[in-house]
Amino acid sequence: MKLLRLFACILGLFAAPVLAAPPPDTPLHGIHVQRLLDYTAAEPFLDQAQLHRDWTNADKTPAKVGADGWPLGDSAGQLTSMVPVLPGTRSYTIIKRGDIKALSIRNVPVKFDGDRGTVTLTGPVDFTAQAKLTPAGTGPVSFSMVETALLPRYEAGETFRPDYVYWLKPFGMIRFKSWGDSDNAFPGLAARHAKEAAQLANLLGADMWWNFHRDMTDAQITDEIRTINSTLSYKRKLVLEWSNESWGGISNNYNYVKARGNPDEVYGLRSGQAARVVAKVTGRARWALNGQFVNPARFAKVMKGWDQSGASRGLIRAWTIAPYIGIGSKEEMQSTWKGFSDRNDVAGALAFLEQRRKDRAPYFAQNKKLADSIGAELWAYEYNTSLYTQAPFIKDADRAAVTEFSGRVLYSKEAAEIVRRMIHDGTAAGVSHWSFYDLAGTGSQYGFWGAIPNTAVNEPFPVMDMLVREIGLNRVAKERGAFPH
Repeated sequence: MKLLRLFACILGLFAAPVLAAPPPDTPLHGIHVQRLLDYTAAEPFLDQAQLHRDWTNADKTPAKVGADGWPLGDSAGQLTSMVPVLPGTRSYTIIKRGDIKALSIRNVPVKFDGDRGTVTLTGPVDFTAQAKLTPAGTGPVSFSMVETALLPRYEAGETFRPDYVYWLKPFGMIRFKSWGDSDNAFPGLAARHAKEAAQLANLLGADMWWNFHRDMTDAQITDEIRTINSTLSYKRKLVLEWSNESWGGISNNYNYVKARGNPDEVYGLRSGQAARVVAKVTGRARWALNGQFVNPARFAKVMKGWDQSGASRGLIRAWTIAPYIGIGSKEEMQSTWKGFSDRNDVAGALAFLEQRRKDRAPYFAQNKKLADSIGAELWAYEYNTSLYTQAPFIKDADRAAVTEFSGRVLYSKEAAEIVRRMIHDGTAAGVSHWSFYDLAGTGSQYGFWGAIPNTAVNEPFPVMDMLVREIGLNRVAKERGAFPH
């Protein structure tokens, strides 16, 4: 009998994927990690140079690079990229590989002794550090840039900054939207990081939610899912998504689907097509379809597109909504919110956010019915009180004052309480998973969002403390003072 069972299991490895119903053990709380860009406040890698953008020549034309994105030594001219600089004054160790003739970071030359050099840099989180590299012309070149205090961890083979891992530990699912590069201007950047994303999920013991870029071909999707599937532990669940926020009116993703027909139908169609591609590689993946409190008519169009693709609805794990309760438009930011700022009216701003929460609470039950109609779970993602103070949402002359005011509002216990109430609104209506928007917020000209201001410094933030209490671990409060560096 045991031999028969073993034989059946072996045959099962080669059988078509079984499209089981969504599993009931969805982690209640996850988090959306911040995008891989040079000005991010949440630096994931010990090697800061892993975040380099695509390299260009001195005349801004694309440089000749290898498969790993690093320039080849026979590329002509001076090459440029963006390397992050964390806040404060820090010493970095530079480890070069290949025949590098010269290297400077933020116009500070690196003086090498053999293959290693050091450089001391000072900068806030949103200061872009430009790396200038001149190959000598004898083959591929690259370098690592590691905070000197953390060099022993890097040399021991660790990939991720310990402070980054520390803040992510409480969460049961990690959403890698921008790691999948679904909506930013550097498609070459995140495409190199699917393997690291899966490794991070393994390290955290968390499930993985991954986005494919809207421009990816079927062949590219196949290559990327093979990388993820071979790296991600089978103890971890895998949720996939094509593009992001295609329902919005201000994103590149929306412009992409709108140019190809009805935005909702195109989104559903391409999501289903991608699902069929993935199903040829692995049967473990399920899909998330998203909207922002989408009404039944738009939901029907999304599903019409999905059905036209020929993909099984059994592949859909979740209908996901984005219940923003922050500022929703340029006009609102420049009038309503700027009015609060001009009057220094923190109480009025908090009352505005609380009223928005109350107004949107009924939408959870409406979307739960939509999710039930396709046998999927209802998830809430990117829920936040984000206030985007960057252009074009606020005028340049007003940005500093409005940004400072926004920080005082959002970095408050009262704002954390509003988010907590929203979690309870949705959970009571049937939301089975919450994925908070971005691990960290810049607290800068780029706006305010996220669970903590910065992962590289041990700053308390009421929203993060509230989330950890909701998760039931209370880890942040217990380990304050035991920060990993």
